[in-house]
Amino acid sequence: MRIGDRFYIGKDSRYPKRKEAHLHLLKKDSHYNKFIQKSYNKYKEVEFRPIVVFSDNVSDKTMYEVEIIMIRDYKNKGIPLMNLTDGGEGGKGHKKNEFWYSTMRKRMSGEKNH
Repeated sequence: MRIGDRFYIGKDSRYPKRKEAHLHLLKKDSHYNKFIQKSYNKYKEVEFRPIVVFSDNVSDKTMYEVEIIMIRDYKNKGIPLMNLTDGGEGGKGHKKNEFWYSTMRKRMSGEKNH
């Protein structure tokens, strides 16, 4: 994803649905990544472009590893990113628990999270 001069590198095997989920949250001004939301609010334009397209049978582990490598490479090249972690399953050693996943599913579906 690109907004202004900044990029966000993400992975998902359900790309079209993930793209729509990002757009839905951005338009509602409720994206969980506040950096992405502020950039969207400023520029009002977002570009989605797959960088790597995997075969249907690629493992989550492979996608996590590629995401980590790409984020690291972009940072090493000085390309400005909106990623809040180093990628993979939470980056920087932070593992996401079921509560986190449940919260994200609710936010992305438009449910209120109490």
